[in-house]
Amino acid sequence: MEDFDNFPSAARKIDQDRINIDALDDAASLSSVDVVKLTQENAELKKEMQAMESRLKSNMKSIKTFWSPELKKEKAAKIEQEDKFLALHEQYTTLSKEAQVFQYLKVFFMFS
Repeated sequence: MEDFDNFPSAARKIDQDRINIDALDDAASLSSVDVVKLTQENAELKKEMQAMESRLKSNMKSIKTFWSPELKKEKAAKIEQEDKFLALHEQYTTLSKEAQVFQYLKVFFMFS
């Protein structure tokens, strides 16, 4: 994402270049060197834009995958399993306490 942070400064540079180009009296006053420089800069900016677009598409795909219906179903199943486990654990705890009470009662009646 840090590449996107630099985007506004790149946009300002483009705007400044536009102002510089607009400030020229006529297009014929551009030398061939200036045209080559502008063409190279244009190509670099296009590459940068394409790289940003590809990263953005990758991020969008990741987001779509993250929120896919299959993932939602898996998450719901996991929550259901956790709820079942908690219910079983609670039952086990209750039964073990009851068994312990019965064991104490058995011992109590044996010695009384």
